[in-house]
Amino acid sequence: MGFLRFLLIAAVVYFLFRLIVRILFPFFVSYLFKKTQTHIDERFKGNSTNTKRREGEVTIEYPEEKKDDNKKTDGRDGEYVDYEEIK
Repeated sequence: MGFLRFLLIAAVVYFLFRLIVRILFPFFVSYLFKKTQTHIDERFKGNSTNTKRREGEVTIEYPEEKKDDNKKTDGRDGEYVDYEEIK
């Protein structure tokens, strides 16, 4: 009798879980889509407000160069590699 009772309770819990998931899952997915869409909209809106300029105005932006104080160079680019010609 105990095993049948366990099977009955397990079946009821399983079907209730499926019913709840079937009802709540679409709301959860739509919430995630809306949240993602607003996040993307905010990112693109932030970029467009910074770039408002008058028509015909040209701006050149240079990337910042990092200066390494620890790196010492003697003016030559690259590195000399010894090689031996094989005949």
